[in-house]
Amino acid sequence: MRFPACWTSTHGCDSSCVGRRLSLGIAAVVVGGFAAGCGGDPTQPASGNALAGETRATGGPVEARGETTALVALEGQAAVAVVTGPRWRLVRRTRVAAGPHNLAADPHGLAAAVTSPPSDRVTILDPAGRVRAAVRVTGGPHDVRFTPDGERLWVTVERGRRLVQIGVRRGRVLRSVAVGARPHDLAVSRDGRRMWVTIDGSGAVEERSTHTGRLLASRRPGGTPHDVGSAPGAARYG
Repeated sequence: MRFPACWTSTHGCDSSCVGRRLSLGIAAVVVGGFAAGCGGDPTQPASGNALAGETRATGGPVEARGETTALVALEGQAAVAVVTGPRWRLVRRTRVAAGPHNLAADPHGLAAAVTSPPSDRVTILDPAGRVRAAVRVTGGPHDVRFTPDGERLWVTVERGRRLVQIGVRRGRVLRSVAVGARPHDLAVSRDGRRMWVTIDGSGAVEERSTHTGRLLASRRPGGTPHDVGSAPGAARYG
């Protein structure tokens, strides 16, 4: 029996790949590095080193041949920190809408986006961490992911019970898709055709089209799905 190579977890806050090395511009994104994350105290630091575990795409340590840039959502400070390594120094601290939470970089390292659920905002940043656009998304935008071409964003809107697609270049909402429940975290397939969304309170993980947001399938893996990630290709089980 074949399933898409997609994983869910029943614990955790964000589905981004911490320490992912990209080829250009933003080489890594760390989400909530100095925030407690989902349900935590935003005035307290996260456990562990936010930049620990940084790896190359092959899984080995980042080499010192060039700088890697990490963007860190500072949830209690309404800011995003830009840190460069491998010596890890603070380059910039950019003010964003209050409550920055989840953050992602586009696959080409040319932009990043951060959600601010309390402020109903999604902020798009350039590789230097400067604000390119602040998009109003009512209903508590929570998680965010780029499509592989870097042209669009998909955002889970928890209180609004919908998914929103944003055009990166102009910073405008392109599409709003009603979900009927509270979408939490999401992941986009490497080929850009599908995305998986965890649904709070329902025990479901939905597979949807990244072009239209149309529901393709819904599964209940058991427990309370929270986070979700994907890998290239498909895996065979059983």
